[in-house]
Amino acid sequence: MNPFNLSQRIARTPLVLQDFGAVGDNVTDDTAALTAAINAAQARQFTPSIYLGGGLFNIAGSLPNLTEEIIFVGDGPHASALMLSNPITIKGITTRAADVQFKSLTIGGYAMTSGYAVDIDWAQDVTFENVVMAHVWNGVKIRQAGGVRFQEVLVDVVRGAVGIDIMAYDATRNGEVDSCDLTIFDGVVIQSTLPAVGGTNSAVMLRLDGRVHTVQCDGLRLLNGGVGLQTLNTAALPSHLVPRFILGSSIEVENMYGRCLDLVACREFNPDYLFAANSHTQDVIYLSAGCSGFAPSKLAVSTGYLCGIFIAGATDTRLLNPLIYNNSIVGLGAKPAVFIQGSGTVTIDGGLIGKNSTLPAYTEPQSGVLLDAAYNGVLIMRGVDLRGNQTFAFGDTGLTAAGSSVTNCPGYNPRGAALQTVGASPYVYTAGLSPESVNLYNGSGVVATIGGVAMTTTVPAAFTLQPRQSVSISYATIPTMAVNKG
Repeated sequence: MNPFNLSQRIARTPLVLQDFGAVGDNVTDDTAALTAAINAAQARQFTPSIYLGGGLFNIAGSLPNLTEEIIFVGDGPHASALMLSNPITIKGITTRAADVQFKSLTIGGYAMTSGYAVDIDWAQDVTFENVVMAHVWNGVKIRQAGGVRFQEVLVDVVRGAVGIDIMAYDATRNGEVDSCDLTIFDGVVIQSTLPAVGGTNSAVMLRLDGRVHTVQCDGLRLLNGGVGLQTLNTAALPSHLVPRFILGSSIEVENMYGRCLDLVACREFNPDYLFAANSHTQDVIYLSAGCSGFAPSKLAVSTGYLCGIFIAGATDTRLLNPLIYNNSIVGLGAKPAVFIQGSGTVTIDGGLIGKNSTLPAYTEPQSGVLLDAAYNGVLIMRGVDLRGNQTFAFGDTGLTAAGSSVTNCPGYNPRGAALQTVGASPYVYTAGLSPESVNLYNGSGVVATIGGVAMTTTVPAAFTLQPRQSVSISYATIPTMAVNKG
């Protein structure tokens, strides 16, 4: 037998934690045993691994930093647990720490009153597989790291400020640019607990801040917290360095005290499927002016305390086949499903923003789409079902720029004359995004002027306004005005 092969097989044999004196009764302090096992594993040359075996290992003290390749393996989350009082820190010394793995175990944070259960800083290729993080204060902090993977992971329950925190600020740290590149969530649940009536919860389930690049979400569920997914730009980086490329097959965010998605700054948010529902005090989804490229391929939004989606200045927002219904719970229809501010382009193709016919009969509380009075961007809606909203299907009080259009949208500008309230003379009326026929009745001394040209000096009178065209109506006594839309 080749001696080298024998030594390699010996080196690949897992170290057994109990061999270092660990008891695993959740009472005896096993810090020294785990420290000795970590030091021995990181001194090995080949695939260092520590086998926990069954037990709840009370780690009351601080552990050495994980700087080298190491694997922690248990008998499953229900059998093997590291019960922490202090964080596990993964951090390189002269180069990035790499290839640290946690498999088939629980990381318990019941005794923690601050900090993160796992702190990853200047590392590469860290994996959590079949892991439960139980009652952590904060879950995992990731900074200046790449290739961090969460596969079949449950973070339950977040008691502090954040479940998983991914951050970078574009500074020079450790001789390289501070950034986080590629984080993967595959079959992951992060959750807290909603408080009793009258209580609050501000915990963020997943937070991305700074130079975070490529977050792959394939079955990510964020449940029962303060905020579901939050993207920030604390260091005020240029727009191309904010969290970007958030993608994947499926994201579900549900039952938040505040917003389900609070996107303060991000670029290219385009998962295949995004479901967001049940915000108890806020809009379901908020897109600030620091966002661009919000374009999920399929979107479902419902049961918001205020709006379904508040587009607060975001640019290049694209909603494909959205299903947005049953929002404005507190507003009883006063808040729209989609509220648009700023000057960005918003494109909505297909889908439903109105009454969901699959639900039992009820009065849909939300209104439809509302443009802010100062909105001067471009809105394009094609084939969107706007029927069944409580107060209005479409509210256009803005200054919509040329290029806006609404086509083939049932419920938008239904046919038939609608009486308009004529204000003080001279009263200015502006058409919406489709041609409108205007009829004036009654009154005296009525003069309707379009583009500086007087169209009529007698009533009754009728004329057509093109999209976004205005008419100024002056009078001696007030006329009656009806608008035939569509």
